[in-house]
Amino acid sequence: MKSVHTSEAPLHIPPGFPPYRYEIKLLNLEECYDILFGSSVGTPIKETPHYKYATGDKTPLKEYFEKCRGFTWARPGTPAENMTVDELCEEFEVLLNSDKGYLEPPYESHYIIVKNDRQLIDGTRRACTLLSNGITHALAAFVI
Repeated sequence: MKSVHTSEAPLHIPPGFPPYRYEIKLLNLEECYDILFGSSVGTPIKETPHYKYATGDKTPLKEYFEKCRGFTWARPGTPAENMTVDELCEEFEVLLNSDKGYLEPPYESHYIIVKNDRQLIDGTRRACTLLSNGITHALAAFVI
């Protein structure tokens, strides 16, 4: 994902997420933060294990994924229940190396979702991928 497309499509709500009232606005990705599994404080996006992975340091994300296995991914009873950390990282590699742009069809409604204070709700890997490619701004769904 090395480019950004514009879109006027309605927000795609990922499975398991509640319906949101939202507004599509331009987001400065460098201002985002994520509350990582096991933490109660926000981590600036450029300090997340996801961003480190996107910029070449693979170990922190693999360790993070092991820590949250069965809670945030590979949950019992889901299709990904038996997924491995390596398989999850391979999915991220596909995103990192994709020639498709952010919001390019058929994903024109798959906005990064944030709270008004720029806390990431969904789209950490997409945001890190864009940032690692030098893209600092993108349309996002701000939850109201």
